[in-house]
Amino acid sequence: MWWMPCGPLAFLPLHAAEDGWSALDAVVSSYTPTLRSLCHHRDRAVPPGAVDGPLVVAMPHTPAAPPLPHAVREAETVAALYPGAHLLSGAAATGEQVLAELARRRWAHFACHAAGRADQPGLSRLLLYDHDRRPLTVRELSRAHLPHAELAYLSACATSHPARTLPDEAVHLTGAFHLAGYGQVVGTLWRVADDVAADVTAYVHERLAADAAAYRPLDAATALHGAVRRLRDRYPAAAALWAAHVHVGR
Repeated sequence: MWWMPCGPLAFLPLHAAEDGWSALDAVVSSYTPTLRSLCHHRDRAVPPGAVDGPLVVAMPHTPAAPPLPHAVREAETVAALYPGAHLLSGAAATGEQVLAELARRRWAHFACHAAGRADQPGLSRLLLYDHDRRPLTVRELSRAHLPHAELAYLSACATSHPARTLPDEAVHLTGAFHLAGYGQVVGTLWRVADDVAADVTAYVHERLAADAAAYRPLDAATALHGAVRRLRDRYPAAAALWAAHVHVGR
């Protein structure tokens, strides 16, 4: 089921709705900014020629930001699941290097901080090593040419949080990756705990790696659905821990 929320609904985890029934128990949910973008990505064929394996980015220590103690474990877990994975960590994860690798690969995973700009959402960015000098912003990602783009997983805080003044426009990092060509993007609606994010990542990528090994289409929506349900069963009274993760796209 695809949700296309408008206005204040864009801030809510509709996939976790409960009112005598549970959306999590009834459907596998995904989101789309527009019907046109959903149709475009469903019809789009990813051209051959991509380098095998995903790009995996980890920023356990980011200049001017709190440490992420589980980022390296998360990234190494992902990289170990895929032959040909390319891990960029710490000082190697610059904006220029990340963009160069994104243009060559079909999949990407980020374990890092993100910074939103409510006043100028186009300047919201992923906090890579040189984010103070060359930020990887919504604006830059939206203009990037990424011909092989297929799946991006943004394990960072509030990457799907819409701007207060433009809730219908999907001007956020998840929307930027989607606009750049990624038919499937996993993002978050609010701040997430580092250890919980690592647990969600492990579950999702174990299932995606099984899809890839069996030459099946990557089904990130179903993989994320399973991860969220597992967390809900573990923390039934703490929706803030498990309802933040969302899937966008086909």
